[in-house]
Amino acid sequence: MRSEVVFRFEPRLAEGSIETEYRPQRRLGIWVPCEMKEDYRDLPGAGRAVFHSPTQATARYSSFRQFTVSTQEKATLPPE
Repeated sequence: MRSEVVFRFEPRLAEGSIETEYRPQRRLGIWVPCEMKEDYRDLPGAGRAVFHSPTQATARYSSFRQFTVSTQEKATLPPE
């Protein structure tokens, strides 16, 4: 499974994208991101630079853990 988000900077100045791959994590019982790739670049012939140079990055995720939080609440009504 994967998701992709594409950003366009108008009028035809630049574009960026973020693509994320997911995999099931059996121990937690949910799908988790395993890799995210980002790509940002100015478009050819644009009137001005947004990013100035192409940028690409990749993040890889592992060692997922589950955290729990417990809270207690006590509500009191304000005096009349």
